[in-house]
Amino acid sequence: MKHFINPLIDCVFKAILGDPEHKGILLHFLNSILKLENPILEVEILNPYNAKEFLSDKLTVVDVKAQDSQGRLYQIEVQLTLDRCLGERMLYNWSVLYKKQIDEGENYNQLCPVIAIWLLDGIFFSESPAVHHHFQVYDAEHRFKLSEHCSIHVLELPKWKKPEDRPLDPENAWLYFFEEAQHWKELPEELQTINALEEAMNVLKRFAEKDADYWLYEARLEGLRLQRYRESEMKRMEQEKVRMEQDQLRMEQERNQLSVALEQALQQKEDAQKREERLMELLKKAGIDPAQ
Repeated sequence: MKHFINPLIDCVFKAILGDPEHKGILLHFLNSILKLENPILEVEILNPYNAKEFLSDKLTVVDVKAQDSQGRLYQIEVQLTLDRCLGERMLYNWSVLYKKQIDEGENYNQLCPVIAIWLLDGIFFSESPAVHHHFQVYDAEHRFKLSEHCSIHVLELPKWKKPEDRPLDPENAWLYFFEEAQHWKELPEELQTINALEEAMNVLKRFAEKDADYWLYEARLEGLRLQRYRESEMKRMEQEKVRMEQDQLRMEQERNQLSVALEQALQQKEDAQKREERLMELLKKAGIDPAQ
């Protein structure tokens, strides 16, 4: 390999999991992450990888959508930058795919489960040490699920650590790949027995060695850098705006305090003058000339 390739960059990610010519990679990935009671035997990619969709400068979330022989829908997304509303986005994206299954007037019994998998190149649930979270519509108090149709898996890659006390299971092998493959030019020996990962590594080699694929990768990488710079600048500007608003509020509070202090001083002066005038009147009534 001439170059290191990050499998999380959108065009590479979709080429790995969304190319019908390498459907076995997606099948192995889904079975490894989901660990369903009945393994998925066949899967159809609904939005196949197409290099042309990455040629614009616009960076969007490019997901992989697929459907198995039982009608279950799968949605796989990678997220390199995290925002505060990511949880809401996950739920919204899931709901869009779920709703698209039927048109108005059709029966709800035509709906099939939608399973979403999100790979995050960042930590979103900082309060939890777990790498893999599985969210469902669930009554926590009575431990009862409303439906099997909603399933959202979130994998936070930076939390992952290679286990030292046991061999890698399929899920950990995939986490290892997505977290560390950007530093590899060859697949580690311990992963070479997994055909799907060998194929995935070959996709990285294609991006590293074919000029057209590599320049597409570099363009997307540069676009991501620009996006992160813009987001950083927006965050800095928001922080500066908050600082200025806080300074303005502090100055307003200080002005109010000075205004109150001035009013109090004037009132005290007025009260002192009134007391002095009252004293003068009392002295005069007593036959005492205050001027003497």
